Amino acid sequence: MFCIISFIVSYVISIYNRNNYYYGAVGSVGMISFLFFSLCTGLSSGIGVIVSNCFGAKKKKK
Repeated sequence: MFCIISFIVSYVISIYNRNNYYYGAVGSVGMISFLFFSLCTGLSSGIGVIVSNCFGAKKKKK
């Protein structure tokens, strides 16, 4: 997904501006956004496991 977005942004930059400095910015932002989204996904999965354990531990006796 991030590779497709980086490709599209690089294509738009090549159309409107011939300066090569912007290509480095696209690559670095792609890595930073991948790190951010991976961190958010991992944290939300971990929190989901903790919350489900808390709800599962309070089972009602029959």
